[in-house]
Amino acid sequence: MVGGGGHALSILEMCNESHFIGYADTRNVESMSIPYLGTDEEVLSMYPSSHYNIVLGCVYNEQSVGLKLREFLLLKYKEYDSPVITSSSAIVTKNSIIDRGTVIFEQAVINRSHIGEYCIINTGTIIEHNCDLGNNVFAGSGAVICGDCTIGNNVFIGSGSIIRDGVRIVDNVIIGAGSIVIKSILDAGIYYGNPVRKMSL
Repeated sequence: MVGGGGHALSILEMCNESHFIGYADTRNVESMSIPYLGTDEEVLSMYPSSHYNIVLGCVYNEQSVGLKLREFLLLKYKEYDSPVITSSSAIVTKNSIIDRGTVIFEQAVINRSHIGEYCIINTGTIIEHNCDLGNNVFAGSGAVICGDCTIGNNVFIGSGSIIRDGVRIVDNVIIGAGSIVIKSILDAGIYYGNPVRKMSL
């Protein structure tokens, strides 16, 4: 497991912990239920990609905005493979395609869509038919992505947000919690509100 904390613990609850030898982090996290293996550098040197897979167990930290931390870690661990993890209570239709490293949490619904690599589909998220999500997309709890949407890479969709059908969102976009997206977002940046507007920095 790469990263310790709440998100990692939630993943462990869906899995058999015996499949994990431990976790990497900048420090020992007392709440973790698997052994601390050391920093990323220590783990990379001791546990080669030829013998081990990873699960990315972090989202962000106080120093990062959106998914920058995940992007950074994915580059570090790019030689490693990663399984798809799906909660037993999630619904993923038979014609959906889920790429490596993606985690699908409890009661999420994915209906005939493609989900890219290392995405997080959080609790109760609904992704309707014919959507195409890029890599490293975070869909927060209760988010709804209506049909025929195209979502780029490194997109953070806050909890409770709704994206109407047919919308396209480019790479490197952050959508604040509870936002309503009714038209395509074609410029990277931070968006929030009902309907969403771009935040001035």
